[in-house]
Amino acid sequence: MKYIISGGNELKGEIKVAGAKNAILPILAASLLTNEPCHINNIPMLRDVGMMRKVLEHLGVTYKETSVTSALINSSKIDSISVSEELMRLLRA
Repeated sequence: MKYIISGGNELKGEIKVAGAKNAILPILAASLLTNEPCHINNIPMLRDVGMMRKVLEHLGVTYKETSVTSALINSSKIDSISVSEELMRLLRA
């Protein structure tokens, strides 16, 4: 799918995206790319999500559950750039 936008007007808004088990791990990893807090909703309850949370927290990320399926992730204070092989083996993905 491709969207082409023209007109010079600033785009604003929100879209609702359904939680998908194959998408959540890359989304969580992408939170490392910004110093801004990330509000992520529709997080499926999976073992790998819990393991990815441990990996992010090991790196110094603040991961706060705001509801059963939502989290606020802040990567502005990352204090490590490596993850132990043992911790990475816990992820199946």
